[in-house]
Amino acid sequence: MWEKIREDGSRRLRCDAVPTKFFFTKEVSKIKSLTERKIKSPLKKNVSEENSLELKNQLTSININIIDSDQSNQCKINYESMFKKMIEYERHYETSNAKVNSLKNRLQFMTKKLKNLENNTLHLNFIFNTEQIQTLNR
Repeated sequence: MWEKIREDGSRRLRCDAVPTKFFFTKEVSKIKSLTERKIKSPLKKNVSEENSLELKNQLTSININIIDSDQSNQCKINYESMFKKMIEYERHYETSNAKVNSLKNRLQFMTKKLKNLENNTLHLNFIFNTEQIQTLNR
């Protein structure tokens, strides 16, 4: 709402400032994406064009060997076993997470119960003597 502070310390309003006693405000524009703002990624600025051309030339000059079918089958088997392990770990994580949540709830319940017990003993101390409280607890 305020544009800038003057030398004497007073502030000057912007030309499109909205008074606060009204219930509406100026519409806030959404943040534009990088392409709309025409901002390039900082990673692209660091890489020069010469380096990218050299990398392309190196990639085309490298001979690519085709993987044998045995190796591809072995990769598939490894992938499947890793996928099964991942599913097991996710299940274990979910069960342990559920146990943690239930223990948190129990802890909250027990702390509330302890506070109530302490409050009750304080109230009993105002009403009864310590000997009377001990006889009530028996």
